[in-house]
Amino acid sequence: RQLVEEVVAFKESHLYSELKSASQVYSEVPFSYRDDEKEVIYRGTIDLVYRTTSGWTIVDFKSHRAETDEEVEALKRRYESQLDSYRAAWENITGDAVHSTLLWLTGSGASVLVYD
Repeated sequence: RQLVEEVVAFKESHLYSELKSASQVYSEVPFSYRDDEKEVIYRGTIDLVYRTTSGWTIVDFKSHRAETDEEVEALKRRYESQLDSYRAAWENITGDAVHSTLLWLTGSGASVLVYD
């Protein structure tokens, strides 16, 4: 039942509407790139990245539930550096700017804008 509720919430979301109109959509995108300035190699997998007329958006799905604004902000802070790494990787690899990054909280059926 919970899974059905999560799917319904997703299909009713702004994110789903954007995905349906996106010109490009990729899921589970592995990446690896070297940041010579920081002397670090970044590796990971981007859950979802799509392109609309506004540009690229990166989405990371998390199974968390957030009931209050404070809980949302705590999750945003917790995952901000991860999404920053995804944004840097995508921009480095594609040469295109990322318009925004989002967390999709499957337990709450809501998105949290991390970067815009």
